[in-house]
Amino acid sequence: MGVDGRSVTGAFVLGRPRSPLVPLRGGSSAGRWKLDTDRGRWLVKTLRSPADWQLCAMRVSGTLERAAATAGVSMAVPVEPRGDAVGYWARLDEDVFARVCTWVDVAGPTVVDPELATWAGATLAAINRLELPGDPAAEAAYPVHPVPDWSDWLATATAAGVLTDRQARALLRVVTEASRRVHAELAAGPRFHLAHRDVSRTNILLTSHGPVLVDFDHAGPEVPWWEVVHQVFNLAWDLGRPQPAPHIVRAALEGYLDAGGTPGRASAAAFTGMLAANLAWLAYNLWLATGLRPCSASRRVIAAGVVQDASRAIITIVTSTDRWIALLG
Repeated sequence: MGVDGRSVTGAFVLGRPRSPLVPLRGGSSAGRWKLDTDRGRWLVKTLRSPADWQLCAMRVSGTLERAAATAGVSMAVPVEPRGDAVGYWARLDEDVFARVCTWVDVAGPTVVDPELATWAGATLAAINRLELPGDPAAEAAYPVHPVPDWSDWLATATAAGVLTDRQARALLRVVTEASRRVHAELAAGPRFHLAHRDVSRTNILLTSHGPVLVDFDHAGPEVPWWEVVHQVFNLAWDLGRPQPAPHIVRAALEGYLDAGGTPGRASAAAFTGMLAANLAWLAYNLWLATGLRPCSASRRVIAAGVVQDASRAIITIVTSTDRWIALLG
């Protein structure tokens, strides 16, 4: 069965299509489309043959997204599916799923300034206040892989020309240290809640009515303070810069606290979520770039570039933590 406007409107209450689905560029592994109907304009995502881990992520993200929409978080409003569904994803046939949210008209490019940072901090506080329990052992959690596995993957990356021997050796040392830090903090048994986990400039759209948060697809379990530090520093820091912008960090944390967010300690532990997320992202792209996980040739090339960027990112985070702690004070 092909994906068309009628199959989508049959799975959601959207009205009658006025035109065919219009494909959109960019996004994740899901296809992205624009749909006009007599009831409005919609963003449609489609996904074929999701793996078990993706189905798990679809359920988890739907739980958080539904609660956030009910709580009034400024976001693209998801549409409830009817019939067979996983989270907000309706099953169109045996292998194809689709989800729909309201179309967001963008007023301009997303520029991270103190005003936007304050909004982001307040939005993180609103999501944290939902206090939806998260399971750190669930499939949607960031996996912490054994160091011997990393050694094997990096050797494969070297053989495939994705990394040089020198890069692989330096990266293994940093990955070993990052994994040690993450394991040590997890051993303390922190409480996990469901979090968005990707409050990035890509997922904050500026509209005539203010910023809007989109794309809950990577939602999952995280320690709330780790989530705040991770997302705030991602907004304040560009790869290649040794230091996140202090005024952005300060504005975001003030927005978080003013909105009732609960702060954590200004310590190396605060960066655990950032480390875990970057380790998971690096591992995933190593698998794609080296063929350890099947993908298209074009996706493999993209993944090889991501490996280079993700390697520099994890090295910077590990070696800069002591300096970055001062920004939390």
